[in-house]
Amino acid sequence: MTLKSMDGATLVVDVAVTTLAEIVKHWLDEENDTDKVIPFPNVTSTILAMVIEYCKKHAGPELEDCVAKDALKEWDAKFANVDRTVMFDLLL
Repeated sequence: MTLKSMDGATLVVDVAVTTLAEIVKHWLDEENDTDKVIPFPNVTSTILAMVIEYCKKHAGPELEDCVAKDALKEWDAKFANVDRTVMFDLLL
């Protein structure tokens, strides 16, 4: 599946990864076509890459052991340590 940012950058990602993003999941439910390029006219390539990075990290198999869960929590904390503007863009 290909995602396109407002600045024209394209990112090719696995469908399983993208379905963690609700907007992509909703688009797939409506369009049911993974060959189309999904445009994100209000998202920069930097923010789109960060969203995909987050989704990749969380798209793996269930975390069953405490070490893996703790490692993911630590990764999440580092990921969320951004300035307000970036966090606002990520949340949209």
